[in-house]
Amino acid sequence: MRTRSRKWRAQLVHTCTIQKRTAGTADSHGQPAITYPNLATGVACLFMPRAHRLEPGQEVADRTKEVLVTDWTLWMAYRADVTEGDRVATIADAAGTTLEAGPFNIRLIKDAAGRQHHLELHLERVGS
Repeated sequence: MRTRSRKWRAQLVHTCTIQKRTAGTADSHGQPAITYPNLATGVACLFMPRAHRLEPGQEVADRTKEVLVTDWTLWMAYRADVTEGDRVATIADAAGTTLEAGPFNIRLIKDAAGRQHHLELHLERVGS
């Protein structure tokens, strides 16, 4: 069992920064400002784009043609302190070269193996 775990961890060829969604000081309207301080840096992960097609009429701005949508999936070792609504930033390769600066919102988290072994995070790029 340990050999499998080592082999799986060897596939985590990227690193990322996890940022925790936190309610900050209230603004002039009394609403808390949301901040994203770093929770963890240098987290071993595997970052991959996922492309899929949406047919005309499926939640797209241009309903006259087929659209290719790309979102991202990130795998990492299980940790209980990452939640939906947190962010992922600064995804780098093994040499430390930034592949994606992010940030990406964590839209969905799956306990991928069902045994608190690793997480599958579905990400969405944060718009400007």
